[in-house]
Amino acid sequence: MQPRTPPRARRFAVALELLQSSSLIFAGFSVARLLGFLFSVLAARVLSPADFGQMSYVLAIATIASVLLSSSPVGLSRFLARHASDAREQESYLSNWLAVVGGLVAVSLAAAVPISLAGRLNGWMMAGLAVNLLGIAVLETYREIQRGLGRFIPMTVFYALANLLQLAAIAAAALMGRQSPQLFVIIYGASSLAAWVVMERIAPVGLRFARSTLELKRLVGVLRFALPLLVQSVFFAVWFSADLVFVQLSLEPSATGNYAAAKTLANSLWLAPTAIGMTLVPRVARLSHDELGPYLAGVLAVTAVVTISTTAFVVAFGRPLIVAAFGDHYPQAVTPIGVLAVGMGLHGVYTVLFNLWIGLGRPTVNMVSAGAGMVCTLVAAVLLVHMYGLLGAAWSFTLGSAVRLAIIAAYTAVAFGRGVSETGEAVTSSTMVARPVRAEAGE
Repeated sequence: MQPRTPPRARRFAVALELLQSSSLIFAGFSVARLLGFLFSVLAARVLSPADFGQMSYVLAIATIASVLLSSSPVGLSRFLARHASDAREQESYLSNWLAVVGGLVAVSLAAAVPISLAGRLNGWMMAGLAVNLLGIAVLETYREIQRGLGRFIPMTVFYALANLLQLAAIAAAALMGRQSPQLFVIIYGASSLAAWVVMERIAPVGLRFARSTLELKRLVGVLRFALPLLVQSVFFAVWFSADLVFVQLSLEPSATGNYAAAKTLANSLWLAPTAIGMTLVPRVARLSHDELGPYLAGVLAVTAVVTISTTAFVVAFGRPLIVAAFGDHYPQAVTPIGVLAVGMGLHGVYTVLFNLWIGLGRPTVNMVSAGAGMVCTLVAAVLLVHMYGLLGAAWSFTLGSAVRLAIIAAYTAVAFGRGVSETGEAVTSSTMVARPVRAEAGE
């Protein structure tokens, strides 16, 4: 019989694993987000403010149109991690999940037509929207598979490669004199497809799609698990994009470009929390009940320190950061940057708690909090954007972000105060009990 590892040593090992994995993902995602940021900076510099605003507007519509795709793969990593020693079971989950995602791609492409018409998009912009839907499906599914397999290096390389390809492509287009918002939108979506082809050549996933493993019971189980996440993704897309859409519809065309520039800079604030959250799902899925509380406390402490410091930096130096990134073409971007920075910081903390409850197999709380945040942002945008312009849009976004975080944080405090088991069920209160995880996923 081997001696048991002392609890303190186990906690140290867990903390060390979190630090190593999060640092790796943070480094890779930092490079990827930097490349993505440079894409936006280059596009903003070579396009006029009106054209850059049009490009950002279409990408915001793509976010809304992809609501069924951005969250449908989420949760697959949990079950790949739980069955790490059974390749056959992993392939079964992978195959059934891919079947669901494929069906949702078809539905999303069909829905993109009326969405494009409602958004007043022309033919090439409609094509760009379709390419972005396919790209989002590939991006999210590939990252979720690699996360479930614990292969964080291919996951981060894929993300960085996609952003590198899109940056190189628009740089080449600009040098050739093809400075078109329609072309840039198509490039943005196609980069994920190109990166996937490259990664499958140099670092294939290893698991295959096995049609023989498809079964109705498991497909229904996947849909049941994914349904709250699909609804949540609708709420998220509307919450995240509503401020920009209201600016486009209510203010002059150049205002959209200025607001998009400020929001692009603020987006960098949830990079570190995203890296931390990426490690949570597979890790939480395997943690025991005794390890869960201390682990979460350490994760939230690290998240709070990083988020508060970076948010304070952007709030304090928003003006010079805007000028350094985008030049003098976007003077109005300075107005909303401080409020947007606070909203993005709150969103970063929310991201960590979001991934916690995915790992515990209880996605419904994410749906509820996202829905409340969406309603808050929509109501605030109706009231504030017309009256206060870009500052009103920023406040509508930040108020929605605060509501989302307040609800999920309160739920987390109550659930952990009463005790949460390793399967994601509450221990002492029937009102907190979720459907058993195995039933939810068709196990």
